[in-house]
Amino acid sequence: MVKIRKFQLINSTSNVKAEEERKLFLKVRELQIFAQEAATRKALDEAEALELVNLEKKKNARPLRFNRVSKNKYI
Repeated sequence: MVKIRKFQLINSTSNVKAEEERKLFLKVRELQIFAQEAATRKALDEAEALELVNLEKKKNARPLRFNRVSKNKYI
């Protein structure tokens, strides 16, 4: 019976260590996902800012056209 109890104690200790390792792995994975999400948000924000800059450039570079109603007014 002593051997069985020792094995049970070792097995129990192994289970605790395995559970701690699993929790640590999950925490690391959670942090990796959080970092990826932050990088994605940053990239999207930068892309949106560049798109707005490009739209503004196109708007300012557009040639002036006469309004169809009155030839004296610009659009």
